[in-house]
Amino acid sequence: MTKQTVYKLQVRIDSNVDESLMDEFTSMIAMNLQRPVLQLSSNILELSASTEEQQFIISSISNLANSFLSQPIKVTIESYDDSDWESEWKKHIKPIEVGKKFLICPSWEFPPHNDQNRLVITIDPGMAFGTGHHETTRLCLEWIDRFALANREILSRISLLDVGTGSGILAIASALVGFGSITAIDNDPEAISVARENALKNNVYEKINFFVGEPSEINGAFDVVIANIQSNVLIEMAPLLTRKTVMRLVLSGILKEQEKSVRVAFETKQSFSGVSLSQLGEWVLLDFAYV
Repeated sequence: MTKQTVYKLQVRIDSNVDESLMDEFTSMIAMNLQRPVLQLSSNILELSASTEEQQFIISSISNLANSFLSQPIKVTIESYDDSDWESEWKKHIKPIEVGKKFLICPSWEFPPHNDQNRLVITIDPGMAFGTGHHETTRLCLEWIDRFALANREILSRISLLDVGTGSGILAIASALVGFGSITAIDNDPEAISVARENALKNNVYEKINFFVGEPSEINGAFDVVIANIQSNVLIEMAPLLTRKTVMRLVLSGILKEQEKSVRVAFETKQSFSGVSLSQLGEWVLLDFAYV
């Protein structure tokens, strides 16, 4: 069988770039391109692309660098077969504990014996964003963990909408802890295909309703709405997301400096009883409780 050729893109950034700024730039690439980014050293990033994708990805990274960094970047391309890429990624993606309940584990690893009491979510790096290693995803998983514990007696009656589901990890986690009706939506058909496959791997496929499209195309409102997407998109969707929310609206994908503008956009749309903030690294999560 002929091996599929993929391209290894290496992004080299000036070594004088501040470490925290480098972390933000790496996270922005992962969020914008909806795929994992490997940081090989303090100033070298690596990600994969197919033949069709490489020019789009190079252009996207260059545009991000122009708006985010003052120093120039250099992108190099090297072709190699996908088995090499997978072998390289397997060296870096290891099981991680998230919150008190979850263990995120790639399919090629076995959960450690001391983590037998945790809920294992099997997720591999791929085309869709969300492996549990990124701060924004972890913040959402930790929120699901806390909310499920605090509402365990009524959790099976609580509905949830996962906006921009990506790999499906948040919907899968919600199904594993016992949420009732769960809908996962993404406007990217490929992301929904990946999310369905991941739900099957984690034996929760029948518990999640998958939908390709926009939240405006979904009927009704949900007790909990989670949206882990970019801040500018969250702001644009503020009126819609608040209308879709009955109890709690959870927003992630927000850098610290973007928190105020996102908060203001949502605070003016609907009455709420309070908002709390969680932070991990340069990223924050906003949790709106509605009356």
